[in-house]
Amino acid sequence: MNDSPEVTGSNLYTPYFEDGNIVISSFSQDGSPKFFRVHRSVLSVHSGVFAQIFSIPVPSEAAGMDMHDGVPLVHLPDPAEDIGGLLRATYDLSSLPNHHRDPNKPILMKGILALATKYEFEITRSHIIQSIERDWPHDLQGWDALENEVSQVAPRGFPHIAAPPNYPEPASALRLARTFGITSILSATFYDLSRISAIMDWDICRKSDTGGLWKRLCHRERSARWSALDASDFICVLRGRERLQIMHRDIVSSVLDVPVFMQRCTDATNPVSRDAG
Repeated sequence: MNDSPEVTGSNLYTPYFEDGNIVISSFSQDGSPKFFRVHRSVLSVHSGVFAQIFSIPVPSEAAGMDMHDGVPLVHLPDPAEDIGGLLRATYDLSSLPNHHRDPNKPILMKGILALATKYEFEITRSHIIQSIERDWPHDLQGWDALENEVSQVAPRGFPHIAAPPNYPEPASALRLARTFGITSILSATFYDLSRISAIMDWDICRKSDTGGLWKRLCHRERSARWSALDASDFICVLRGRERLQIMHRDIVSSVLDVPVFMQRCTDATNPVSRDAG
């Protein structure tokens, strides 16, 4: 039997149930070990991977099984911060950062979603994906509702506004969608990016010494985490923007009937035409 270091307040992470019968350990970003005491039965119900692991006969302590705080210990190579988020969500889905249209949600959810996918926590994975999908409009009516909502809560020129409230950030959402196959939001994120200037980078705009960019941000101009995109998606945005511009030009031309309008202008400035009339 191998005993791991004693659990203390500095390395104990929630969830840590006194009646738990398995301890999950991992290292946090600062390199310190963290321990989570949970229930094998709960993990088995929610995770296909853990169900398979726990179906394997458990060796006796004499066979060299690691123990911690009197129960078996399983070490995982994943970041403790993400493991803690996943385990907390397993017991309580409301612990996830589920604020509607939070522009930081894709970043906050990425690590947890990666582990939920890796270890087959299907309920948690589905919950996260549905939360991401709800952030994005799927039709014109949805876009109108979103724009109206933002215009009512984000007055122009309000100096401490760093982003329009309740407006999702498209670049990080697109990257998340590509990574985890959330195809339902691809059209919306590409369209939204086509409306945002590439100069308006999310991080650069939020630096106090950016001058004009900060002023543009305060006047509700949108920004995006452009660096989150790979080259192919960035090219898709540029092509989509150009196609939208062409469609807009064609629509305006058809409405105004530009050729007829130009002909009338020519006739009006042509003396021969006026005399003939």
